[in-house]
Amino acid sequence: MRFGRWHDAARVVKAVAEAGLYTTGEEKATLGWIAGCKAAATAALELIAQEPGILQKDLYDALSFIDRECLNRTTTPNAAD
Repeated sequence: MRFGRWHDAARVVKAVAEAGLYTTGEEKATLGWIAGCKAAATAALELIAQEPGILQKDLYDALSFIDRECLNRTTTPNAAD
């Protein structure tokens, strides 16, 4: 999933579900995960804008309410590889 292309990721998940390759539960879980990654990225960018130079460990502490896997995926270089 490319950063900021949340609508494209959701569109692909819906197309896969329409093709019958995802169950309704899998579709909802995947769309929820995409929404979580979007929320993590948005929260991280807002915090970085407020506190430029914030250390990653401090960012993680400040955003402890965000799903850790989503936060790792959106704030760690090459996490998608």
